[in-house]
Amino acid sequence: MFSGFPEETIRFFLDIRFHNEVSFYKAHEDEYQTFVKKPFYSLIEELGETMLSISDDLEVRPAKCLARLRRDTRFTKDKSPYRDHLWLIFHRAGEAKDSSVVYWFELSPETVEWGLGFWGMNRPAMNVLRQRMGAAGASLEPYSFAGAADFGRSLPTAPGTCRDAVGTSNAVPL
Repeated sequence: MFSGFPEETIRFFLDIRFHNEVSFYKAHEDEYQTFVKKPFYSLIEELGETMLSISDDLEVRPAKCLARLRRDTRFTKDKSPYRDHLWLIFHRAGEAKDSSVVYWFELSPETVEWGLGFWGMNRPAMNVLRQRMGAAGASLEPYSFAGAADFGRSLPTAPGTCRDAVGTSNAVPL
């Protein structure tokens, strides 16, 4: 049962932010398992039933929903090995994240964020969304669109550090 994130979760994120090296992580891996991964897994398990009531084909296995703490640094100038925040996503099982609608929750030392949107740029879905919103007379003003060169507007990124995404989110500063 999910009972919230302990204070040590944020402390771990801050520690890894300022000591972002493999040796530090290895020395503190038990803290990660106890104060970060375990509470996230509990949250995913608790939300799983609700997510399946929204759509019975959503991926709800914790290992498939929680982002990795270790970053992929192959194609970036920033070679920091670890994230100082984490997110979880629920998306259709077996479907690529960049073509699936995702529900997400992100926790960082500064904010808690949650929302619904696309992980990556999905031109066909975006075109359908724009057509339907336009036909319904809906305004796109409450939304911002990433990838402005492709879409002519600015949309929010979702989740967390992902670029070229669309969605709507809520955030609460900590």
